[in-house]
Amino acid sequence: MLSNSFEYQSPADLIYFLLFTLQQLNVDTAEVKTLLTGENYDKEELTLLRKYIKDVSFSNPMENIRVGCEFDSVNLQNYFLVIA
Repeated sequence: MLSNSFEYQSPADLIYFLLFTLQQLNVDTAEVKTLLTGENYDKEELTLLRKYIKDVSFSNPMENIRVGCEFDSVNLQNYFLVIA
């Protein structure tokens, strides 16, 4: 398991940083499961990620966590690493 975070300016930067990291670790992009957390990704970013990495999905922070209705309006995807 690898956890990494970085800031990027464009979708090309996003895929570059991710592919470079995977290449340095000799990870096959056809076999790695990539879970995204944090900010919402736009369609262009997701399309680009899925072009180069076979299995890309969002982590589901609510899969095994129960919270009150006070959090209904909060995008918990942005806080996944805090509540995981």
